Amino acid sequence: MLRRQLSLIIENQRLFEQAITDGLTRLFVRRFFLASLEKELSRSRRYGMELSLILLDIDHFKLFNDRYGHQVGDMVLRETAQRILESIRTTDTPGRYGGEELAVFLPQARLADAMVVAERIRSNIANATYPHESGPLQVSVSIGLTSLSGRSLSLEEFIEETDQALYRAKANGRNRIELAGQGTAAVKKS
Repeated sequence: MLRRQLSLIIENQRLFEQAITDGLTRLFVRRFFLASLEKELSRSRRYGMELSLILLDIDHFKLFNDRYGHQVGDMVLRETAQRILESIRTTDTPGRYGGEELAVFLPQARLADAMVVAERIRSNIANATYPHESGPLQVSVSIGLTSLSGRSLSLEEFIEETDQALYRAKANGRNRIELAGQGTAAVKKS
């Protein structure tokens, strides 16, 4: 009887983890990530704490899929997610936002602290090589970054502000970080 109950508990835990974790990247799925971000945003506003958000997009991802096939695209997503997991703090929450767009929210992180994490993510990805039969592949990411900084933004406003910074990073040459509402952050690998 006890063995059966333990087995059910373990199975329920496994099913819960599958429901909140993307099978390919091992990052949180969008629905769980957004629900967690909304709770953290509310908590941060209530207690006047910092909260930063990173949105990143794999540069020229469609070319990987078109040139090498979807299996290589999947490998690029998996490896990029792994570099993110290796680059963030234990208190940060990573998620697969959609397609090749990934996200991380950083509780109690001022903009300067979040910039350090964002740059670590960017450089770890840019400096990694991804194995392929034709030779190692290089990957880069464009990053948008914002911080709550005492403002009372809605979840949608917070994400939109970060998303606009991400689009600027792509428009300004990729493989870089742009800060929301702060103009250009000239962080780019030469």
